[in-house]
Amino acid sequence: MSTPTTGPALPAVGARFMLKGERGTVRYVGPVPPAKGDWLGVEWDNAARGKHDGTSADGTRYFTCRQPGAGSFLRPSPKAKLDLGSPFLAALRSRYALVPTFNAADTQQHAHHSRKNLAEIEIEVPNVDALFAKELVLGRLRTVGVGSRAEAVHGSVEKEVEDGDAEKEVSCALDLEAGEQPGDIAKAIPNVKELDMSRSLLQDWDEVSKITKELPFLDTLLLHFNRFAPLQAAPPAESFARVRHLGLDGNLISWVEILVLSSSLPQLERLDMRRNKLRSFATASDSHKPLKEASDAQPLPRLKSLHLQENELHDWLDLVDALAQLPQLSQLVLSSNSFSSVPRPSEPDTRRFPALTDLAIDKNPLLEWTDVDALASRCCPPPSGGDPLASGRLVSLSVGGAEEASPPLAQGLDARDVRAIAVARIPTLQHVNGTLIRAAERRDAEIWYLGRVAEEALDDETRRHRHPRFDVLSQVHGFTKEDSAKRAHVEETETLRSRLIELRVIRARSTPPQLEDTDNEAKGSVKLLGTAPIRSSMTKIAKACGLKSREIKELWASLAPANDGADEADAASDLERRITVCLDNPSKELGWYGVQNGDYLLVVL
Repeated sequence: MSTPTTGPALPAVGARFMLKGERGTVRYVGPVPPAKGDWLGVEWDNAARGKHDGTSADGTRYFTCRQPGAGSFLRPSPKAKLDLGSPFLAALRSRYALVPTFNAADTQQHAHHSRKNLAEIEIEVPNVDALFAKELVLGRLRTVGVGSRAEAVHGSVEKEVEDGDAEKEVSCALDLEAGEQPGDIAKAIPNVKELDMSRSLLQDWDEVSKITKELPFLDTLLLHFNRFAPLQAAPPAESFARVRHLGLDGNLISWVEILVLSSSLPQLERLDMRRNKLRSFATASDSHKPLKEASDAQPLPRLKSLHLQENELHDWLDLVDALAQLPQLSQLVLSSNSFSSVPRPSEPDTRRFPALTDLAIDKNPLLEWTDVDALASRCCPPPSGGDPLASGRLVSLSVGGAEEASPPLAQGLDARDVRAIAVARIPTLQHVNGTLIRAAERRDAEIWYLGRVAEEALDDETRRHRHPRFDVLSQVHGFTKEDSAKRAHVEETETLRSRLIELRVIRARSTPPQLEDTDNEAKGSVKLLGTAPIRSSMTKIAKACGLKSREIKELWASLAPANDGADEADAASDLERRITVCLDNPSKELGWYGVQNGDYLLVVL
């Protein structure tokens, strides 16, 4: 009597897998009536791959998904075999060159050769194993990547994957059934400082910690786009004792879990949490048990840089509650979130960012410039009179203003105006949108800003609310109440308007461009500040000849010759004596290149 065959064992709930390049997590194993047999209910990392939220066609719920619509049912089949991954060392060996194995029996099979099988002769090299081991020792590696997108790093000995020699996905720390023991990872790669396990099949933080605790010099740990089970307890402190940079982009991890992890990350200085669908930092309504068990010690005491781009954050006070308690946080990146307003600190509100100097808030729908003032106020001690922002620490601000993704507060303004307003409103800034602010530019921006505010003709109370630095700047630059927008009582040489230079913008047809070989129908004129960086003027230059700034490949200037007494009769020779200069450094000012009033800007597409 024959024994009935049984199919392969089904993966357990929580197991990670890969199928045809797509990763997922098993959420359910069992029947799904009226269909016969067992099914796998899975949640795909890529929500677009799913079909439902864990419910069958009759509405019965079998599991839940962390992402809406990311679930589907799979029938176990030999044709659709799930890749459940491999232990860490197996995944490591599939990516990095190792000692080849030689089979003596295979060598004996080719004892007799003829001219037909001459190519099959195997040449035996004495001690070849030792030679390979000496040359390609894993112990020399400082950077290791076993994630799906691991790239060769300079100085590593990464293996070239041949046909049929697929890289394995890491899903656990050790293969105990094969005899692997704690300490084997440390023996294989004892000197690793950077480890990338992004997009792995690891199930939870417990498996991660089993790997990292064997790497005593680990400094950078990248775990982007994993799907770990919710954290049940803080990992052992020795697992991440020396980690300074932790990458958690796209993990759907909550801030509560970060707080639980913090006790295991005493040296952490940089934390990446982009694209985590993070909506809030709130913990009061969270039933996460480990939070109650977490230490009362200062969370993330050494964290300096926090990257939260492309999340769904919208509540500024919620953010302040969570992050103002980080004592060394100096860089905060909030680009591409949903902040539309930033309340000013009220009188009893003493919450401040004690060390924040670098803030990126671009690609957020901020409505008013007073929101920018409020941002800076959180980087200052409580006001004690005088200039309310002069004692602040904020030195770098990215607020956007580019035509592709300008916030509502920048509507109707070009990039130069946005920059000038930010410079004038926040006195401590040294960089705006990544470009250095020079002393001459700050002076010009503040004077221009005063004139702009004066044109609004606001009453004193409204003006103080909308422009809290107006009175301070008026004293600095001698701007009185009687001054009009044109600054009638201030010398013309003191005004921003007098510092504008008028230039003619023409599309060029060649490189290097020549003034006589330009498109006469694509001309325009523009007034620019000669002391402002060229980068901040590109939008206005492009508009002058009907373009967008991203279309401009090169920018040149045609400079007039020095005035040596030539008259109008010499116009033809003037064209020949012009100097054409490539404006190849957008951080430099027009004046640095010698561009003056009446010169030409030549735009190359």
